[in-house]
Amino acid sequence: MASPLRQIQDIQVQAERLISNKANLDQIAEFSKYSDEIKFYLMENIDDEEILSYVRDIPTFEIEESELKKTAEGIFAGILSIASYGLAGYFRNQRARDKALDVVRDIRSKYASIEFMCRNYFE
Repeated sequence: MASPLRQIQDIQVQAERLISNKANLDQIAEFSKYSDEIKFYLMENIDDEEILSYVRDIPTFEIEESELKKTAEGIFAGILSIASYGLAGYFRNQRARDKALDVVRDIRSKYASIEFMCRNYFE
């Protein structure tokens, strides 16, 4: 893995991009995998208990396969969904995405704190 500080900064940039672009659930799931990899690396390579407590607090989330499938269907399926099931299915998908983006915001915040604490640790 490249410099841990660089990875921590990178994941914050990716989180900001997801939030500002209102990413879909597939993109958020990929981000979650990357976050988990960094979290695991930090837990294996940091001995400072204070920093580790922040690392352990980084949320991990699973997006249900059914939610990913709905997102992967794209705009055409969304239009069909609205036409056949009304707005309920569309809003359920939007709500799932919004909840996931809230977790992304929390993850970004945790990594920002960890970055600040790790400046002297890794340098």
